[in-house]
Formats: sequence, structure tokens, C-alpha cells
Amino acid sequence: MPWHVKNQWGYLRTSWEAQDNAWLIYSILYSMGWKLPAVCAMLGNCESESGYNPWRWQDEVVLDVGDPRIGYIGGQSTGHAYGLCQQDPAAKYIDRPYAQSLPSYGPNYANQAGNQNDGTAQLQYLHWICSMNSAGGEWDEDNGMYAMTFQDFITDTTHSIDYLTHTFFYCYERAQSFDGSRVTAAMYWWTFFGGDDPDPPEPPEPPEPPPTPPGDGHRSIPVWLFVKLLDSRNKQSDGKKLLPNRQYKKW
Repeated sequence: MPWHVKNQWGYLRTSWEAQDNAWLIYSILYSMGWKLPAVCAMLGNCESESGYNPWRWQDEVVLDVGDPRIGYIGGQSTGHAYGLCQQDPAAKYIDRPYAQSLPSYGPNYANQAGNQNDGTAQLQYLHWICSMNSAGGEWDEDNGMYAMTFQDFITDTTHSIDYLTHTFFYCYERAQSFDGSRVTAAMYWWTFFGGDDPDPPEPPEPPEPPPTPPGDGHRSIPVWLFVKLLDSRNKQSDGKKLLPNRQYKKW
């Protein structure tokens, strides 16, 4: 099933577009070893960052291909973030050779339509860059507030959803301030998915596997997730615009 994407704005969490995208996020991250609590923590932060829209640019300013504001100017971030987790600046994802090597890679621009499945590449990139840790990665496991290694985070089943939502924020997002709505959204998805993380038998192979860093095993996407993905498309809801002005910038 392809992602729901659009040039601007996000999706209300109760919309069928957001719920379809959430199932995709769960299935992709599950295949890379994420447990449901970590997925919900990521989704809670994702709502504040992008409204579950992989093509979203910060403040709805969609840049052209090659626009210098995609990267750093004078050593400073230009504040033009992109994607599900709002990579800031967008060049962290867009110009990274690893991301560019992924089959689904294709950022959306004002003058060039993106790959509808760019969200898949973004998640594969997220897992890869966080797994790097001290080797140039972006997961801060020594932040002093919610310190946890990335591997411990994605497999954690003991801490609360509240705690893990804070952990993803402080270890990865690192925006200017934490908003409790992130926890509210994460708890919504915990309830939505039933608060369970089953491990069904005989899962199929996942489509378009990313290049795998050494020592980084992946699990196949389970059958029950594909069934749920198909079922979720029958949900009816009127999607609404979310977050007219994103105010959470990374440091």
C-alpha cells in the first residue's frame, strides 16, 4: 500500500490517511526490530513534527531542488526541516549518500514531485542513522535526562509510553521544548494498536529492503500487519489540516 502524502500540512490522527500511514510506520519499523512501545513513542513525536505526512516541509515552505536553504549556510542550519521526523536541516536526509541509495528515496520539492513512498526511505534512514551512535549517528544516548541506547529504546517493554516518548524526543528530536501533546498522541496509538506486540508465524519477506549496516539484523513484515493495513483502508474520516505553524526546531 502506498503512503498518503501531500505538498503541505499534516493529517489529523483520527483520519484514515494518518491511520494508514501509522500502520505502514509500524510494519516497517517492526521489520527492523522495533517493539510497539518504541513505535508509539516515535508516532507521538511524529504528530508534532509532520502530522504523519512524509512530504511535509517546515512551516509549509516547500523548497525547490537545489535550494541552498536545504542545507547549512555559513555553518548554521537554515531551519528548513523535511519529512516525518523533520530532519533539520533537510540536507541531513536529502543529501546523505546512504539515504540516496535507498530504493524508495525521493524527496518532494516545489518544482519536482517526490516518490510517494519516500516515507519508507525516511524510516530506513532513521533506523540507520540512530544505529550509528558514536560513529557519526544522531541518537544522543548521553543526554543526561532520558539516557538510553538506541537498541535498548527500540526493544524496551518495561518503561511507560510517556517515558519512551520523552526518550525519543531528547535522544533524537531535540526540539526547543517538549509539548505534552506528544505523549497524548503516543498513548492514542498505543490504544489504537491494542497495546500488544504479537509475533505471528510465517511472515512474508518485506518489500524493498534497505542496505543493511554490518551487524544490523532485520525481521520480515508479519502477515497480520498486512491484513490490518488492508482493513484500515476501509476506515472513513474527514482528514483535517494539522499544525499550521511548526514551532519545534532541532538545536
